[in-house]
Amino acid sequence: YGKNTHQIVEPLVTIVASPNGGNPDEIPNEDSRSFELDDLNIFAANRFTGLDRWDGGSRVAYGIRYGIYGQETQGRITIAQSYQLDKNDVFGEASGLTGNWSDYVLALNVTFSPYFDYIHKLRLDKDNFTVRRNELVTTFGPKSFKLSVGYLDINRNLDDPNEDSNDLEDRREVRTSAQYDINENWSTYSSYTRNLKDGGKSIYADAGVLYQNECVQFKVTFRKRFIRDRDIEPSTSINFGFVL
Repeated sequence: YGKNTHQIVEPLVTIVASPNGGNPDEIPNEDSRSFELDDLNIFAANRFTGLDRWDGGSRVAYGIRYGIYGQETQGRITIAQSYQLDKNDVFGEASGLTGNWSDYVLALNVTFSPYFDYIHKLRLDKDNFTVRRNELVTTFGPKSFKLSVGYLDINRNLDDPNEDSNDLEDRREVRTSAQYDINENWSTYSSYTRNLKDGGKSIYADAGVLYQNECVQFKVTFRKRFIRDRDIEPSTSINFGFVL
């Protein structure tokens, strides 16, 4: 397609066969309760990210990916869904995985030259195509200075999130981050996340300095968490990281 552009169409299929059954009560769940079905984990053998919860049963995940690739501009779109032979009750009611058929997941990745990237992910309700998850991230700037802006909107369709302990509340937030390379070894970075629901409140902010060469990496990060929930209080910390 064109002199310097080509297209690729990829059928995607994963078949998983494993015993049915829930997670043993003897194993405490210390993994994150937050789970979001997307174009990556829908094809995974175990869709949980941690080790305390296991994803059983037999299923098939299928989809298609279309990509167009040029010298400076490229893009690809992925659409997928999964079918579970037996209903899976280890995921929350709002996970998009209850019932035999999962919700639809879509992902769009576009790169316009080395200075602009765009990622957009959607999850559509399998019954009425309502948008349950809408996430987009744009990154722009030269290699030495990158600025990123993201938006996340999760509609879990639960009147009371406490009805299902596996589900968290709806979210609508904006995220920003920046990184500036001072020279070949030194760089600075920062990020900020703000809640757009309930009048808008700060969630998280950090800033730091990073040094790295071919042998070692060292960074100092100042972090501020604004979350207040039951026994969780806002906190401020300074973190040091050292990697050989």
